[in-house]
Amino acid sequence: MRNIKQNYLPFAPWMSATTDKLPGIQPLGNAPLFWVDDAYSNQMSYRDELIRIKREEVFCESKAATQPSFEILEEVLKFVSAQKGFSVKKNLIKRLDGTEIKIGLDHPLIEAASIVQEDLLILEKNTDGDIEHNLIAGVLCFPAFWKLSEKFGHGLNRIHQPVSGYDYNIALRVQRMFDLIRVGKPLWRANWFIHDSPELFTPQSENKLSESSKDYKEGPFWVRVERQVLFKLQKSGSLVFSIHTFIVDSQSLTKEQISGLKKRSARK
Repeated sequence: MRNIKQNYLPFAPWMSATTDKLPGIQPLGNAPLFWVDDAYSNQMSYRDELIRIKREEVFCESKAATQPSFEILEEVLKFVSAQKGFSVKKNLIKRLDGTEIKIGLDHPLIEAASIVQEDLLILEKNTDGDIEHNLIAGVLCFPAFWKLSEKFGHGLNRIHQPVSGYDYNIALRVQRMFDLIRVGKPLWRANWFIHDSPELFTPQSENKLSESSKDYKEGPFWVRVERQVLFKLQKSGSLVFSIHTFIVDSQSLTKEQISGLKKRSARK
């Protein structure tokens, strides 16, 4: 088990009615597409290891994802170029932790995911008239009880099939929002759970019961929060779904966050 965690939780989804419900999608506004926090070095070291030793489990691609993968890499390079502590040269990126990433030696989606903390997923509608966006590629190093291989190639409704509360009506609303996303107008939502472990890499098959909960409990626990951003690429028109994972222990929550968590549990 890896005990990689942030020192504090920058936002608590259960404290807002908007972020605590499904689908809870709202405009990102002027906030950045990607996020750098105090767990960067440890998370990136773990990502490097997972990509190296579990590549087939954390990465999938299709030929249709080549162009959008290059576009994502461009967005990532644009972002880190404006961040303190990163060095961006023609084909060499020096990360905040000092690790050097050479551009052009690996798949562009792998290279993008080796620079930022986010897991990166690409969705696109098929040209054969498919009404849903399908998952055509992804780098998923920090899954919260799901497997990339079981979602790859599927549409939104099938992807969310095991999710409690994700019914037909919500699926229609989400797809409509996906269809309306415009370049330069990203959206975001939050996902969160209470876990018994700080482990980031928690893949789990759909046929198993989830080991996560949203109920407050006494004693030590960890809160896992995902900042999920959805944005459209200009050239390919593909959608990118990025996931930034925060994990904090119960001692790192503020008094207000603990109080809100207890009130939410009491309302159930």
